[in-house]
Amino acid sequence: MTGRLSPAPADRALAPRLTVALLAGPTAWMARLLISLALIPYACLAGEWMLHLLSVGFGLVAAAALVVSVKCRRAAVLDPAPESPRKDRTRFVALLAVAVNAASLLAIVLESIATVVIDPCMK
Repeated sequence: MTGRLSPAPADRALAPRLTVALLAGPTAWMARLLISLALIPYACLAGEWMLHLLSVGFGLVAAAALVVSVKCRRAAVLDPAPESPRKDRTRFVALLAVAVNAASLLAIVLESIATVVIDPCMK
């Protein structure tokens, strides 16, 4: 025995989904912010619809990441395995993913509201 513990089956099943769920929301928020900033000159010529479409698309990505993270949190809480530090870590990361994705979705919504209220083409 090397002294290293192998992950529990539930941890192995949740790890890929939890990793994607943890990173997808902030990545969607940052991608939406950077792409919308790059598209502002084109949006002023063609219309603001592309900024709104971008916000809706990345908002859906962040919402899907939030749903996946909530499902991972539920699976981690309902895991019948005995209590262990590994199970506590999985619960914590799942809760962190829910909080991060909720904050990312909120940021996308608030930035989208600002795009609707304030004309991005003002000089």
